[in-house]
Amino acid sequence: MFIYTRFEELIEELGIKKTFVAEKLGKSPSICQDWKRGKSQPSATQLQIVADILDTTPEYLTGETNAKEKPVPNEDELDKMLINLLKELTPEEAAKAASFVQGLLAAREA
Repeated sequence: MFIYTRFEELIEELGIKKTFVAEKLGKSPSICQDWKRGKSQPSATQLQIVADILDTTPEYLTGETNAKEKPVPNEDELDKMLINLLKELTPEEAAKAASFVQGLLAAREA
């Protein structure tokens, strides 16, 4: 039951719709209701996808830990993660992402 309770807490906190999560899983929105009713549980792969969407860890969702935040990756892990994410973007999305990061850097210098 931890999974659904923490799932609901985080989607509300982050303003994410259940339909968005279901879409990312390639499932119908009813999957979230199945979790709530205990009819099914997410697979390990689905749990990791949900955790990534909600910026947490599978262990937090399952109640194995109370640490909501993901551990900060080391520099190599972060580089690989960002490169993999950027590869999934369209050229237009990548340009927006670059602009966003430039804005963050500019704000830091201000």
